[in-house]
Amino acid sequence: MSTSVNYQAVQNEPGRVAVAGNDDWLRKAIVSRLASTGLAVRNFGEGSTSLDRCETLVLTPRLVPCTRSATRDIGLSASTLTLVGAIAGDTDQVVLVSLVGADPKQTGHLGALGALHSKIVAHGWNPTVIRASQIYGATNDPGPLVQQMERTLQRDGGRLGRQRIDPVRLADVLDVVEDAVCRRLSSRIVDIVGSRSLEVGTFIEELGRQVDHSPSLLSTAPRFRWWRRHCVDHALSEMLESQSSGLPRNVLPPIDDKRAKDDPSQSDSIAEVA
Repeated sequence: MSTSVNYQAVQNEPGRVAVAGNDDWLRKAIVSRLASTGLAVRNFGEGSTSLDRCETLVLTPRLVPCTRSATRDIGLSASTLTLVGAIAGDTDQVVLVSLVGADPKQTGHLGALGALHSKIVAHGWNPTVIRASQIYGATNDPGPLVQQMERTLQRDGGRLGRQRIDPVRLADVLDVVEDAVCRRLSSRIVDIVGSRSLEVGTFIEELGRQVDHSPSLLSTAPRFRWWRRHCVDHALSEMLESQSSGLPRNVLPPIDDKRAKDDPSQSDSIAEVA
């Protein structure tokens, strides 16, 4: 893999690891990766007040807007209870997976993620925060962001389709999460940004996937369905625009085109110390 990283690695023992948060897709991927390395890891679902003396807690809040409430989307209440459990369980390291642009001064999803970071600090930790641009998986399992992009493009793609993003592979995020859990990072904040900037519409086309025409699962109340979908579409576009405005352009190293062609699984992301 050709991921370019510029943080310094140091080696420490991670101990037992708890992974919790309401982003099921990301949480399960992290648990699978950590377990494959031989670490003692347990999936605590959306959260728990009893972490069984786990030395490390990895928090995986949902990184894609899906309702009108950003704090509900990221599972702020459940994460708060999990932090209480971490205190009782003598957890000494917290790793938060978040998004580039997360800031409590922001509105919407990025503001809620920033508030979660602040809450972790308020509980006494100096967390390791891994902030990604936009995470996507393999073509057979692209993840919730791609699925929501497809739904929004289908309904009203004018605004979203032209929005520029810097998508990053899930595998690259997992690499940095593993380094964080194993305490190899010398920095507390690491940003992971895709090395290509392209429009959402182009990105979806390049994945070679068809737009999902199945009914939306975002609402179970028919009379509010259109309004809720509109709110989610707006929240997604607003989040991506806010991220884009804070990302440097044309400063990331070019992809090794020959290597990428020889092996499509090669990374196209860069991790930067913030």
